[in-house]
Amino acid sequence: MKGKESKKELTTTQNIKFQQLLNEVKKFVFINTNNHKYSSGEKALLYYLINLYNILEKESNLIVFIDEIELFLHPMWQKRVIKIFIECLQNKITKNIHIVIASHSPFLISDIPKENVIFLKNGKQEKPFKENEQTFGANIHTLLSHGFFMDGGL
Repeated sequence: MKGKESKKELTTTQNIKFQQLLNEVKKFVFINTNNHKYSSGEKALLYYLINLYNILEKESNLIVFIDEIELFLHPMWQKRVIKIFIECLQNKITKNIHIVIASHSPFLISDIPKENVIFLKNGKQEKPFKENEQTFGANIHTLLSHGFFMDGGL
């Protein structure tokens, strides 16, 4: 019986921690929290941020890889996801951390300078933008045709 009680306490502690993190993250992310029914995109973003919060409490000198962060996100949210991460994590990061994001979203790339983007074509690094061209704030069609190697047009 004692084992079950301690397991229940752990669950309660985890639940309290989850609620604290949820309240903190919601300040930055969620628009509609009245009915507590989150979209798939909100749940995915919440999952990433809460896990990062937990990792940052325990670890230092991190390299975090996030694949396809744009999954389930509306294009407007894809456009904002980097900003959301920065706002949520800027007061949490007291250690060395590198976040590497893999994406197929031109909306995400349009918020990042090309110097911080690695373009891969068939597994090899490519430089699809000329020296005077930039990904940051670029036209979505330009990003799709250049950054995603859509040579045959859109």
